[in-house]
Amino acid sequence: MAYPTKATARSAGGGAGLLSPTGLSFPNPDSESVAADEQAQLLITDPAVIEPSVLLVNTLLALVAALNHGIRQLEKAIEEVVAVHPDYSIFASFPGAGPALAPRLVAAFGRRRERYQSASKCNRSAASRRSCRPVGASAGSIFGGPVPNFCGRPCHEYAALSVPHSPWAKAFYEKQKGKR
Repeated sequence: MAYPTKATARSAGGGAGLLSPTGLSFPNPDSESVAADEQAQLLITDPAVIEPSVLLVNTLLALVAALNHGIRQLEKAIEEVVAVHPDYSIFASFPGAGPALAPRLVAAFGRRRERYQSASKCNRSAASRRSCRPVGASAGSIFGGPVPNFCGRPCHEYAALSVPHSPWAKAFYEKQKGKR
């Protein structure tokens, strides 16, 4: 908790950049902003309002720091798991997949390749769901919207992210757009 209030920040003086409780470093303010800060008047000076607010902000900053630490641990664990997956290099080579989406694609497809004997079976596992029409309506089925399944979402996200990186994905997207 380097500078939780304006008063303690002022009393610390200039010279060194501010260091927040989350470890982020802020550069020294320029002379114009320091002069503006000196002239600024606080809207609230009541310690009964400021002190609990400072405690709340410091508590939230500690929570953010803990979450950041947990996220770093999860990212490291994910990197270790996908590094030994036999198909990771395939998914990582997809244009636009990147370090965040490639592990999700690995998880979505798993190790059991026999589930996807053809591209159409793979596509069906990630496609929109179909809904039957009610009795009395014309025969057939309609698309019912997005699929909230584990395989569908990363596939749909990859399809969208690959368009700027892949000429064939862009061509397919443009062709589909032209059909509307």
